[in-house]
Amino acid sequence: MNWSELSDAQMLTPYADLMEELRSRGICRSSNNPVADYTEGLVAARLHLELRGKSASGYDAVDAAGKRYQIKGRRLTPHNQSTQLSALRNLKDGPFDFLVAVIYNPDFTVARMVGSCLMRWFLKMPTLEST
Repeated sequence: MNWSELSDAQMLTPYADLMEELRSRGICRSSNNPVADYTEGLVAARLHLELRGKSASGYDAVDAAGKRYQIKGRRLTPHNQSTQLSALRNLKDGPFDFLVAVIYNPDFTVARMVGSCLMRWFLKMPTLEST
């Protein structure tokens, strides 16, 4: 298929079909950017976690001991090599126990996977109010 010969609408149709198929296979849990959903599933399978629904504010999965995991993914591209993750919200509330970040190469192979008990460290930091 020569993508350059297709109209914008003709190019978006296969993408929409692909997203629907990824959702039906359980690879994606939403119709959003597939990186986040794919990453959550990959990490949950690798670490034997149970994914939570959208109602679980601030975390994506839990382990057998009830520890909460926030999972972030970022796909590098030739046009954007930034490894900056999306926002971590409500950190003062301690919404998760562990952060797991996965950085992908452009072809979705894993470049790096990093885990951290960031919340324990963050919650012990002095704040401007306490200094």
